[in-house]
Amino acid sequence: MILTRDRSCENYWFHEMERSIGMAWLLCRNNKVTVNMQRIKYIVIIGVFVVCNTTCPAQQEYMQVKNRFCENAKINSERMNTGDDLSFLLSPLTELELDSDYIVSDFRHTWTFNGWIKDVSSLRLYVRNKKQQRPDNSYFEKEYARYLNCKKNNVTYQVEDNAVPYIWPFDKIRLSGSQMSIWQAYLLNSSSTMFGMRNEANYNQEYLITSPEDVDSILSLICTSWESFSLQNKEDTTKINGYKAKHLNETLVLIDSLQNIKSKGLTPSITFHGDSATIEHYSFLEFRGLARSKTTLLLSHNRRRVKEVEKRILEIIAPYTRLVYY
Repeated sequence: MILTRDRSCENYWFHEMERSIGMAWLLCRNNKVTVNMQRIKYIVIIGVFVVCNTTCPAQQEYMQVKNRFCENAKINSERMNTGDDLSFLLSPLTELELDSDYIVSDFRHTWTFNGWIKDVSSLRLYVRNKKQQRPDNSYFEKEYARYLNCKKNNVTYQVEDNAVPYIWPFDKIRLSGSQMSIWQAYLLNSSSTMFGMRNEANYNQEYLITSPEDVDSILSLICTSWESFSLQNKEDTTKINGYKAKHLNETLVLIDSLQNIKSKGLTPSITFHGDSATIEHYSFLEFRGLARSKTTLLLSHNRRRVKEVEKRILEIIAPYTRLVYY
């Protein structure tokens, strides 16, 4: 059985318009008002135009939660560098509940030189008991490698004496079971590519697209920051050749593709299939381009626990690679 998300953009406005027109018709009939069908036709056309250019409630909700999640991480960026207690990341994710005996933390080492963080790494969230202290830097990679090796060989990950184990966050996080909780679980799982990257790990930066405003933000980055030299007539494009010409053409195709998807339904599509949920959405990756992705969350029978997450790119709509490197 497949259950589509509540109040989806595809259905919400259609039913609202259908209800409004029906009520207007009944009002006219009950009051014996002569109805001009030509006028009704124009009213419907205007209504469709408004529908196609209005953000639906579902889109607003998903967009707002995503924006609050990213803004919360940005405001607390200094705290994220400590890697100690990162439980504040859950504050915008109100449909996820962390076991009260645990905190969220970062399971990666930090290498500094003259006060600057030099390691190349992405955020690696885990949870640990509040009574345990964060291990020394030398501990993380060895223990995480042991965890991955057990998982690869389908062997039970045994906690060694006096060790701080790697505990996947969703082993201690409970979902409400709603579609919004699926979206929030997806956001938390995607944090490693949304923020908290260090140095060259930023090559994996991903921008989730959930609204026309997200598209505008990406277009602004491209046109005013990354490609401003060639796109704002600061460089004679008639003299560009070779790789630069190919890249410029790639950039222009990307801009057209981003403009085209603004008129499409950008709300993430969330569906349940038995004990799993799938999310399909658009995203932009700085060194891959505009993509359409699909993520499957394998759930417990009551949909309160995430057992596994599988993410893959369905399609690269417009390839792109930044010329500015970290």
